[in-house]
Amino acid sequence: MLRKAEEKDIPRIIELLGQVLQIHADIRPDIFIPGTTKYTVEELTELLKNKEKHSNLLCLVLLEFGDRFGPVF
Repeated sequence: MLRKAEEKDIPRIIELLGQVLQIHADIRPDIFIPGTTKYTVEELTELLKNKEKHSNLLCLVLLEFGDRFGPVF
């Protein structure tokens, strides 16, 4: 099932974004900084709370068997 991301999804989204960034950092450490993510918890909270201000951004999560498998921006 695919649904709009909610604030309760932020910890898992941060974890998944960290995994994606690490893959990039392993390949291009000159561009990507290991141990970081594209968004902070605060930035994601703002993006999800203030939908009118960020109407050009849609964040979805894929749910399977009750677990969040991936954010889609």
